[in-house]
Amino acid sequence: MPHHPYRRRPRRAPLAALIPLFCSCAAAALTPARAAESAAQDTGVLRATLTNGLRVVIVRNALAPVIATSVNYLVGSDEAPVGFPGTAHALEHMMFRGSPGLSADQLADIGSVVGGDFNANTREGLTQYLFTVPSEDLDVALHIEALRMRALLYSPQEWSHERGAIEQEVAQDLSEPAYVLFQKLRARMFAGTPTPTMRSAPGHRSKKPPRAC
Repeated sequence: MPHHPYRRRPRRAPLAALIPLFCSCAAAALTPARAAESAAQDTGVLRATLTNGLRVVIVRNALAPVIATSVNYLVGSDEAPVGFPGTAHALEHMMFRGSPGLSADQLADIGSVVGGDFNANTREGLTQYLFTVPSEDLDVALHIEALRMRALLYSPQEWSHERGAIEQEVAQDLSEPAYVLFQKLRARMFAGTPTPTMRSAPGHRSKKPPRAC
């Protein structure tokens, strides 16, 4: 698949850190009344709700000319169907394998050009996708998230390719004494509840967008 070169734009003033909490489409406009009401509190933190229900929190920090986005889906490993543990973690990996209009190679190329840091992690009740990029590239990060919200590439070849990476992460976690100790403590502390049956999602490590093979 041919790549479309990314063109740098003139540097703009530093933007705020953007932290969406519910995601269905990043293209919706802010609800002016709700945004104004929240901003009036003059706390330095802007809270708003988009017309599609997406909740947005903007925290300004002008210490460096970068922005950090955190897209949080409020579902995680405890939502996995019975008999299919690890589904949430697997889906997190697939978010880096490409979407219609954005291949895995293009995602990797964009990350290299802008010098950004891409990461993700899966927990019991949360799946989180993190970008840190120069402030003038905020629109790039949000456009990537919007594409990934709409659809992913789910071909058997993509699943098979990513399965090996997931198995390596799981094996690495299970080889760490601290992780094994945490699992044992968890089983004792939450005995008699559904929580001990939910194995903590492994793989809380940097996930650079991979190049497709």
